[in-house]
Amino acid sequence: MRLTLVSQAAQLTHNFVFSPGQGPRTITEQIPIVAPGDEATMEFTVTDPGEYGYECSFHAALGQVGVMTVAG
Repeated sequence: MRLTLVSQAAQLTHNFVFSPGQGPRTITEQIPIVAPGDEATMEFTVTDPGEYGYECSFHAALGQVGVMTVAG
């Protein structure tokens, strides 16, 4: 899979990580930091169906979280 994070932020930096301990398997690939107005791409493989939580670890407490669903 290929995922591109495009920051529409005016001031804050963000990242993209799969939430630790969530999902059928651990996905360690991540986008460590994206500055305002920039973008970054990561590639990873998912073989196990299920729900994988992800977040901006800088702002997870502010609700910047989601779930990627992988079908079998």
